[in-house]
Amino acid sequence: MTRLLLLLSLVLIAGCRGPKGSPGGTVKSFFSAIVAEDWDAMAEIASEKSMQKMGSTDRATQFFARNYSGWLGADVSIDEELIDTSEVNATVHFTCVQTTKENYKEVQYDCSDIYTLVKQSDDKWHLHLPGSTKLRSM
Repeated sequence: MTRLLLLLSLVLIAGCRGPKGSPGGTVKSFFSAIVAEDWDAMAEIASEKSMQKMGSTDRATQFFARNYSGWLGADVSIDEELIDTSEVNATVHFTCVQTTKENYKEVQYDCSDIYTLVKQSDDKWHLHLPGSTKLRSM
């Protein structure tokens, strides 16, 4: 019985990361995956277009590990979530404070940004990785 509860807990925790049914939820999930160093979840969250630019899942996970390791936390709040009339593209403006450790001290950085997302065939919102698309006014 204890093993079953442990297994269910792990499945529920792992299921918290990944693309979501709302653009803001996907952005929060992306940062949750960074803090957990769950590079596979980050690749799952990325849009098909972004993954094509990365080349492969292995290259993407290596990129994530190299560029996002060491985050102790990320406090993300959604400021604005805009979904276009086709309900396929979205823009999310968010405020973010990232915590890391430098010289044995916790340091905070502003990671606020604007991300674009796309709803894919799984009916979930996927993130265009920063630098993989250009922002256009809506």
